[in-house]
Amino acid sequence: MFLDYISGVLPELGVGDIRQTTFEDWTIELLRNEVRAADPADTLHDWFERPRLAADLDSASGRWKGSRAFVALVEERLREIEASFVPQEPFEPVEGMRLQPETMRQWAETDYGNEPIMRKRERLVNRLRRWLETELKDRKWTDRSIRSKALSRLNAFVKKMPSYSAPQAYRTMFEGKRAAAVPDKRIVTETVARLKKGIAAEEDLAPLAYIHIRLYGLDQPPFDHIVIDEAQDYSPFRIEALKLCQRRPSMTVLGDLQQGIHGYAGVRSWREQMELFDDEDVQYYELDRSYRSTMEIIEFANRVLAGMDGGVRPAVPVFRSGEPVEIERTEPGNWLAAVEESVRSWQVEGRYKTIAVIGRTARECALLHERLAAGGLYAALVESSQPSYGGGLTVVPVYLSKGLEFDAVVMADAGEAAYGDADAKLLYVGCTRALHRLKLLYRGRLTRLVSGG
Repeated sequence: MFLDYISGVLPELGVGDIRQTTFEDWTIELLRNEVRAADPADTLHDWFERPRLAADLDSASGRWKGSRAFVALVEERLREIEASFVPQEPFEPVEGMRLQPETMRQWAETDYGNEPIMRKRERLVNRLRRWLETELKDRKWTDRSIRSKALSRLNAFVKKMPSYSAPQAYRTMFEGKRAAAVPDKRIVTETVARLKKGIAAEEDLAPLAYIHIRLYGLDQPPFDHIVIDEAQDYSPFRIEALKLCQRRPSMTVLGDLQQGIHGYAGVRSWREQMELFDDEDVQYYELDRSYRSTMEIIEFANRVLAGMDGGVRPAVPVFRSGEPVEIERTEPGNWLAAVEESVRSWQVEGRYKTIAVIGRTARECALLHERLAAGGLYAALVESSQPSYGGGLTVVPVYLSKGLEFDAVVMADAGEAAYGDADAKLLYVGCTRALHRLKLLYRGRLTRLVSGG
């Protein structure tokens, strides 16, 4: 949705020749469709459709695969691959004709400089062929049987020089004699199973892109400048992969840690990304002013994030006052009716063109959507498989609401069972979708993120 908006705005600003894409689409294209991306709905379902603890985020495979430590492991494996394609034994295509491994190593390390690894291998193979042709010519060996035998030995010799695609090289990190030390066997099992099917999860895209560029380079000219939006969802490994696409790093990195709901893959502090660059190359700015919501809504949302560390700071609202935030307890048996009544009363007022009912899960949203429809209130249902938004009345899971805004929002259930201590950013995102009016309903006990108890 954001890319559709930007693609229309840039030409109006007189800015052209700017490519807009997602990291996923860019990576799949870079890999020449050697893998296909896993359905993001599966990841969203896994992380948001059931309760999660802070410990779950700490041990998430995406956090490990996106870390600088994993970058170092991948780089170590790439150095091993580079060393492995240079033969350790002499090449003797014909008796009395011998090429020593030291010479081949010199060709690879000295003559081919900083070229991508597999291009070095290709150039070494081509040089071996030229060397053989030159030796046969200089020795005036025209016997076809000798030539055929020499070429056959060359082909056999070349086959011993390992060649990898990015997915093949990546798999060696998880299986085989040279597998890396992985903190959880489950990561190995799930990653290998996906790769065997030609599928890459979101957490695998950065390593695959990085490996491909180190192996084969880029098919297109390097980017002069890269602008990253929603950077709180970008792991350090993603940044490292993008750095390989530039002659020298030149990036504008924009994000909001308060909205970092994908803590299983993104960063929790800007320091995680800033330390990837030399200090003198980094300029850091904080834009703390919030222009979207009223003072009452922003001040309430800041309470939700109170006590969080890692660079999460309260937003500063502009002076635009509005209705106070409403918090209303409902009995479990009257909950759906309370949601419906809240929406209906706002529609009767006629002050709000866009209204959202934000649920905790997709299952809850389906139930809410059904109830509203039964009451004659037409609403669009936003789902992870079809995350589109057309205005009017909308029912949306909180984890799909990021990036959207509505005149008025009903948080369908802000109870303790829905939002635990690890869900502060999730609740914050839901509340700050509201421009003018915010109401929280809850069943049972109110979440401690709001009550403070």
